[in-house]
Amino acid sequence: MAVLETSMTPKTRENAKKPSKNNKKQAKKVLLVAQELKLARVLAGNNKTARDRALKSLRKWFQNRSSAIPFTEDDFLRLWKGLFYSMWMSDKPLVQEECAENIASLIHALPVEGALLFYKCGMTILMNEWFGIDQLRLDKFLMFVRRLLRQAFLVLKNQNWGRDSAQTFTKTLSETILDPPRHKPMGLLMHFIEIYLEELSKVSEGQLPPQLMTELLAPFVRQLSFSDDARVIDHIRKHIFIYLIRQSDLGLEYDEKYKAWRALRFPGTIDAMQKIEVSDDEGGEEEPPQDKVFDPRAGKVNVDLPQLKFHPRAVSKALLECRFSKETNSKSRKCLTELAEHFRKLASGTYPLGVKKVKLASDDYDTNIRKAVNRLVKFDKKIKGTKNRKRKLQSDTIELRGGKKIKIDEKLREKFQDDLVRVMKKKRKLVDKPESPPEKQSKLQVESIFKRNSGTWLVTKPPQEEAQKAPQELFPKNKWDESNHATEEVEKSLKSKRLSLPTKLIKNPFANSTPVKKVKINTKLNRSQDVQEHHAQILSSPQIPYDANKKPAKPLLKTPTLKSPIDPFYAL
Repeated sequence: MAVLETSMTPKTRENAKKPSKNNKKQAKKVLLVAQELKLARVLAGNNKTARDRALKSLRKWFQNRSSAIPFTEDDFLRLWKGLFYSMWMSDKPLVQEECAENIASLIHALPVEGALLFYKCGMTILMNEWFGIDQLRLDKFLMFVRRLLRQAFLVLKNQNWGRDSAQTFTKTLSETILDPPRHKPMGLLMHFIEIYLEELSKVSEGQLPPQLMTELLAPFVRQLSFSDDARVIDHIRKHIFIYLIRQSDLGLEYDEKYKAWRALRFPGTIDAMQKIEVSDDEGGEEEPPQDKVFDPRAGKVNVDLPQLKFHPRAVSKALLECRFSKETNSKSRKCLTELAEHFRKLASGTYPLGVKKVKLASDDYDTNIRKAVNRLVKFDKKIKGTKNRKRKLQSDTIELRGGKKIKIDEKLREKFQDDLVRVMKKKRKLVDKPESPPEKQSKLQVESIFKRNSGTWLVTKPPQEEAQKAPQELFPKNKWDESNHATEEVEKSLKSKRLSLPTKLIKNPFANSTPVKKVKINTKLNRSQDVQEHHAQILSSPQIPYDANKKPAKPLLKTPTLKSPIDPFYAL
């Protein structure tokens, strides 16, 4: 140690005491992270006065910090965690609106890049925490999303709607709420789609450049083309593109025309309505200018939505470019094609929406059967496309096998026809000739005749069928053809030994197949009776038609195989 101390010079001692530049930077980062965590902890507390003081100090801290050290995405995420729970802890509508406005206005304390990064981190935290929001707090967070989007549009307005800032903003949307492959809360996505053009119209005040509108719609075109959810496709179609068409010049004119047509109880068609300019000659006093209101209030406080200018052809072109992308599907392609056609018609000067004529099937068909059949035949020919084939004329020449051709006269033609008729008659005789002669019908042998109410009946003997002679064998058997019985028995025993298994391998050697149940049907007791015979039997031997204590008679068809010793009908 003594040797080391003597070897160290005063300069080396000073350098050892001085910290390095990396250590200084690391110490500054640790200090900044500690400040951010302290602010986030106070913002998420349940003390309202402490939260308000932290919000005020956060604005000043943003201004000082952004000028010295730029913010990173992790810094904003830590702060946004506290801001989210600051909104969570605020109660009562007016307090909630004030808190949402104060948090959203923090975006103006940062430069453009930092402001858009602040908005991106805010949307990321809202997407991550959206599923944990209960039903009672849902409305204030929907209002918070609206205020945050409005302040982001105000940042673009302060930059005079620059193209670079607009592209950065659309890129931010494509990475957060309008990122197609990313899983997003459906409620947050649909609410954002509904308020997007409304807030843009409020902030722009009708001064948005038309060429910039296509750039601001690009994330929605991408989301529409890559989405396979019908709810998202319909929502974007209705609240973005159809909304643009309805608020255009042709859309507003058609809306006024429809209101006038409805006030007159729909006379004729809507195309019959004409526009008439009316001059305002009344010299009324002009109303004093009022402060612009962004949100509707009670007490007749309305919000004006200025018109958004856009180029329909540019929007149609942007829709068609994404139509045949690899990630599109049939639903999105159909919607993109339909919307592109709407904007193309709008560019040509025709309003694509509104009342349209629909062809209805006429019910005044004639009930005549002949006309109906003719209509059916015509319709069948129209569908099948059958053509009237002409009959092929008989040729005057015959080509022989050698290639020679002979002309046919009328005599030769008659001769050929006679030969053909003769051959056809021979074929018919061969077909009609029976193979065996018909059997002679034997005479009926009458056994007895009797009359009944139903008529006269003949009782005949059954015909005696002749025994069919067995056909003679072509090759009768000889003694040598018969096999020896002894050899057959040996072969059978060998086969049975080969096929049968030993009793040890059989699981249940005593199991046999269930015996077949035999039913004997006795038909000796079957009788047929006429009405008169029935009456005669009743008169000769009258019986009680029904007796409850009487034992049932013996069945006619089935005879019992075993007689039971116990009578089941005997009351014990």
